[in-house]
Amino acid sequence: MKTSPDIVPCPLCGAPGQFSFMGRDFMFNGQADYPYGCCQACEIDYQSPQPSLQQIADFYPKDYDKHGALEAPRALSWSRRLVYHYRYGFKHLPANAGLAFLAPVLALFKYRNTIAYTAAGKVLDVGCGNGKFLQSLQQMGWQACGVDFNENAVAACQAAGLEVKQGTIEAAGFAPGAFDLVTARHVIEHVPDPITFIQEIAQVTKSGGQVLIRTPNNNALGKKYFHEYWFPNEVPRHLMLFSPKSIDALLGQHGFKKITLKTLTSPRFVLKSLDYKRDNQGKSYRKSFVYRLIGQVYALVARVLKQGDEIYALYQKV
Repeated sequence: MKTSPDIVPCPLCGAPGQFSFMGRDFMFNGQADYPYGCCQACEIDYQSPQPSLQQIADFYPKDYDKHGALEAPRALSWSRRLVYHYRYGFKHLPANAGLAFLAPVLALFKYRNTIAYTAAGKVLDVGCGNGKFLQSLQQMGWQACGVDFNENAVAACQAAGLEVKQGTIEAAGFAPGAFDLVTARHVIEHVPDPITFIQEIAQVTKSGGQVLIRTPNNNALGKKYFHEYWFPNEVPRHLMLFSPKSIDALLGQHGFKKITLKTLTSPRFVLKSLDYKRDNQGKSYRKSFVYRLIGQVYALVARVLKQGDEIYALYQKV
C-alpha cells in the first residue's frame, strides 16, 4: 500500500500543503511518479518538492516543441474584420460599412476573447513559440515582439522576420513601461517562480496597459473527475496549476486590477483525458462521433457551471 509523500509548503503563500495526486508523464508515456501537493489557501496544485532548473530542463524531450518555418498568415475573413473594426476599435482594418449592423450580432458568437486595439500599441508575447500568434498580432496592426527560452523557437521566429529575444523578460532588457499589452498564454504553469515572473511583467507594462494570462484551471470540472488523468495537468512540465482565485490574488498583489476573469473549455480536454484514463493507445476518443458529442455536452456544462478547463485573465496595470 502506497503512503502519501511528504508535501512541502505552498510555493506561493508558504502555507502548509496537503497531498493532492501522484501523476506521471502520459504525453510521452513516462513511468516516473511525480507527487503534487495542494494549498487550501491559494487553491493551487504544485509539484512537491519543486524540481531544480536542470530537472525542469530534463522534463522536455527534444521533440516537445517542433518549430518549423512559419507559413504566411491567411487573410483575415470579412466577418473577423467586421467585428474587429466595429466592436474592438481596429479602425485601420477595412470592413464593409453596409454590413456594420451585423457586427454586434456576430460578436455574440465569434471573436469574444478579442482585446480592444490600442492605436500604435506595442505588445509583448511571452513564451511566443514559433511566432504564429505574433504574426496574427502584427496582421491586426499591433507592434509585436516576443521572448522565448527555446532557441529553436527563437530561430524560427527570427527567420520569419519577427522580433524575438531568447531568455527571460528581464534578460531581454526591455525598458520599463514599454508595452501596452503583455500576453502570456500557457506559460505561467511552466515557471518555477511565478511571483518573479509577474513582477517582470509588471515592470514592462505601462500604466493603464493590459496583461493577458491564459493557464489551466485547477478548479475545472474535468479535474474533479479525472484527477491525475486530467489532460491539462501535463505532468511533470506543469509545475503549478492555478485557480481563478490564485491568479486574481497574484496579479492583484502586483498592481493589476481585474477586467475579465473567466474560464473557457473545449471538448478536446475531456476527450484527451479519457484517452489517458483508459490508456487508449489505439483509436483516440476524439475520432468517435459519440464521444465527440459527449465532449460537446461536457464543454456546455462546464461553461454553465463556470468551471472550464482554462483560465482567461485580462488585467490592467493601475
